[in-house]
Amino acid sequence: MPTLDLTPRLARQSKPGPRDTFLFDKSLPGFGLRIHPSGRKVWIVQARIEGRSRRTVIARHQGMKFAEARRPTRGLLPRIRTGENPAEDIRREKQTPTFRAFAEEYLRRSEPHWKPSGRKTVRNYLKSRILPAFGGMPLDRIGPEDVDAWYDAASGDSPGAANCAFETLRAMMFRAEKWGSRQRGCNPCFGIVKNPGKKLARFLDTDELARLGRALCADAKLGNLRLHCLRHTAASQAVMCPARICP
Repeated sequence: MPTLDLTPRLARQSKPGPRDTFLFDKSLPGFGLRIHPSGRKVWIVQARIEGRSRRTVIARHQGMKFAEARRPTRGLLPRIRTGENPAEDIRREKQTPTFRAFAEEYLRRSEPHWKPSGRKTVRNYLKSRILPAFGGMPLDRIGPEDVDAWYDAASGDSPGAANCAFETLRAMMFRAEKWGSRQRGCNPCFGIVKNPGKKLARFLDTDELARLGRALCADAKLGNLRLHCLRHTAASQAVMCPARICP
């Protein structure tokens, strides 16, 4: 079968002919677009077995983007060659909600239990980092390799924000399993090591150190800990004075 450099633009602009037209991708053998004389377009995967072609429809052209349609092709081709018919699996996948649809359900069911600040934070990470990557994918098709690639790319510009977005995604996948939208025990976020966080240090101010000194002085049993604690708070000479006058 002749192949060409199939692109989203070519698929969109190609016109129907008097007979079915097939455009097969040169870079991904077996993947292509079928254009019916009526103008209907469908993404397909095709393999030749013992001289005969086996063809399976992946999705309608308007219902699935080019990159998303290419994704299942590599997994479908070996199955077609071994005589399987993956059409039933494809139909089942079409009934699976997309991640975007699940995100709407997740917010609807979870937001009433969150503080306003928590709602704002989750919505921000969904809009800016999570939905652009996973929004159009079927919920049960998101695997560890997808999350790992996304997390690696997201960590390049802002490791801290990537960590927060990752925690949001992990919580969503946990709920998806609990609510029956994904198979249990297959959270794609498990096993991914987060970026190391920055060590945060805050020193006690003058008033806090003075109160700490008085509290330590008030308890004789803590006498041996006074100097140790004050040293580790980087106390100034003036603030340590109250501890000196303690018995």
